[in-house]
Amino acid sequence: MFARHIIEVALPLEIVAERLRCPGWLQPIWAAASERLSSEPMPGIEIDLPGRAVGGFEMGQPHSCSTSFLVPVFWEVLASSDLAVALDGDLRAASVSAVQTRLALQATYRNSSTEHADDVKRIATASVREVLVGVAESLAAIKTS
Repeated sequence: MFARHIIEVALPLEIVAERLRCPGWLQPIWAAASERLSSEPMPGIEIDLPGRAVGGFEMGQPHSCSTSFLVPVFWEVLASSDLAVALDGDLRAASVSAVQTRLALQATYRNSSTEHADDVKRIATASVREVLVGVAESLAAIKTS
């Protein structure tokens, strides 16, 4: 299965790529996204999901190509004792203009339960969106600092 979210930030690709190279910067963003997911009800989830949390976050070797910068990422969302979603994806930054960068987070996911396939899709989609929004908000803070 596949989940994706795209957002643009008003920063040049060079600044975004410099920040994305720092694993210590990304880890707290994933943790904060997990906090938001666990503290807010998830619309459409019909099962009890107490204690949602990120089960792990790993970042692969960042690399750039001519027009974009890519960071391989892996993380898990533990929805309950019998429902976990593992996401394996790429955080990509691509130049839109000299002062605008498009961020895209896309991930494939698998789950521990075929019984809750719709819930797994909602969790994966929400996780991708929350993480990317967190990345964009953190980058926006650079501009205002």
